[in-house]
Amino acid sequence: GLAISTFQVVLVPTIVG
Repeated sequence: GLAISTFQVVLVPTIVG
């Protein structure tokens, strides 16, 4: 859902740097 999409778009780049 949207929450997962937001997680992928926002938090994954934050963790990866």
